[in-house]
Amino acid sequence: MDKNLLNSIVSHIFSNFAIVEADFINLEKTKSLASKDFLLNNKLSFYLDDNTLIENKVFGCQVSSEGSEIKILLGDCSISEDKEYCMVVKMKDSPAYGLYTAADSNSILACSINDQDWMDCSTYLQATFLAGMEQIKELCLNWNKCYSYDQEYNILLSFIKYSNSVLEE
Repeated sequence: MDKNLLNSIVSHIFSNFAIVEADFINLEKTKSLASKDFLLNNKLSFYLDDNTLIENKVFGCQVSSEGSEIKILLGDCSISEDKEYCMVVKMKDSPAYGLYTAADSNSILACSINDQDWMDCSTYLQATFLAGMEQIKELCLNWNKCYSYDQEYNILLSFIKYSNSVLEE
C-alpha cells in the first residue's frame, strides 16, 4: 500500500468537508462539517494515562438523492492540541467506510461490510471511494444535520476501536 497516496486521499476528503485546510477550498463558501450546524448530542469519551476523562464532539450530516441516503459522522479524537479526526461514511445498503487523519500523517481508510469488522482498503478501493466522494461533491447536494443516526454512531465507535488498534501496531 502506498502510504503517501493514502495520506493524500484521506487529506483530500477531509479538506472537501472543510475539516482540514487546503488551498482548493474556499472556507467562506464551504460550511465545515465540524461546525455547530452539524453538532450532535453524542460525545466521544477518552481516558488519558492519568485517568483524566476527555469528552469530544461528534458532528453529522446526511443527504438523500434518488432514493439513496448517505450519512457522515465526524468524531474529534484529539487528546492533545494536535488534531485527530475519525469519519464514517455510510450509504444505505452499502459497506461503511472509515477514515482517520492526524497531524502526524498517520492516515487510515478502511471499509466494513458488517459495520463492526474492518479491513484496510486496497489502492483500488481507496480510488473508488475517492471517486464516489468527488461525485457527491460535484452534485452540490444540500447537506442537512443528521437525525436517526444511532447505527452510524455505533459504526463510528467501532471504527475508532479499529483505528486505535492499527495505530498501536
